[in-house]
Amino acid sequence: LCGDSPFQGDNDAETLRNITSGSWDFDDETDAILTDSAKDFIRRLLQKNMRSRLTAEQALDHPWIKDKDISSTKTLPKERIRKFLARQKWQKTGKAVLALKRMALLSNRSDHNSPAIEEVGESQEVFSFLQEQLQRPPVFTSQLEDQTEVVGSSARFHCHIEGFPDPEVLWFFSGQAIQESKKFQIEYEDSGSCTLVISDVSLSEVGLYSCQASNAHGHTETSARLTVHQLRAQRRSREWTEKTT
Repeated sequence: LCGDSPFQGDNDAETLRNITSGSWDFDDETDAILTDSAKDFIRRLLQKNMRSRLTAEQALDHPWIKDKDISSTKTLPKERIRKFLARQKWQKTGKAVLALKRMALLSNRSDHNSPAIEEVGESQEVFSFLQEQLQRPPVFTSQLEDQTEVVGSSARFHCHIEGFPDPEVLWFFSGQAIQESKKFQIEYEDSGSCTLVISDVSLSEVGLYSCQASNAHGHTETSARLTVHQLRAQRRSREWTEKTT
């Protein structure tokens, strides 16, 4: 309805806490887009305590569902829904499934009437099935590209990885593993975005760079070459020095 997750936090840990505690809210843009009836419908459904939630029958009787005359001229910006869908990567989906499982178990514990053993077993089977469906080997949805820089500048190799469980990511230069330092900085986000930044490049950094991603289901790799040129002024200075000596 709004193109955004009401549980979204600044990071995965905060999002997990929001989900397990049932904490959520509408941001200003969402609040402006949705009708009062739609917001009431959502509030009555997103209740951590299952006894406080609308049942399926009650939900179908809600005015937002039943009243065909309720409408709004406001439309959801397409760019917002694109950003929302872009965030729904396999890694975060998998973590959300685990969070939902934990929330369900917590709800069961707080419920005075414990569910039947058969119901608990079915719930665990469903979550296990979902987790199995989410698992996949890593794939580079965006490959490394060759870079050409001048001496003294910075070079950036960027790629995008998808897979679940979260893959282990390693960078290599001419077959040797790269360790993070002031020269080489590695940036990896939960969304799968991965970047290698090489500061103050020199001719010694010319060569082939590779990014490898692996998890329990597979391994993949992408490579690109860095070419480094000297500035004309630097070349002229060197040539003049050579002539004068």
